[in-house]
Amino acid sequence: MKTLQRMAVIEEHEFDSQIPLVARLRTLWNNVAARWYVQGMFQQQIAFNQAVAQILSEQEERIVAQDRELVALTRRLAALQQQAPRP
Repeated sequence: MKTLQRMAVIEEHEFDSQIPLVARLRTLWNNVAARWYVQGMFQQQIAFNQAVAQILSEQEERIVAQDRELVALTRRLAALQQQAPRP
């Protein structure tokens, strides 16, 4: 589940180009046109992703604990059935 928690964080990627001027112009355009708008949505999505990752992690822990309890109860039942008198 640790992978899911790492994936919950969205990282902004810089535009890459073989031509430095193109990369710089694209970065400048993104700063002017979208960054102020997109940054808020990034933060909302990251918060949501982290909450979902936390809930899934808690659910996984509960399932593992229930599985262990089920195994223990199954063994106990088998032991009791062996002790019970046969008709």
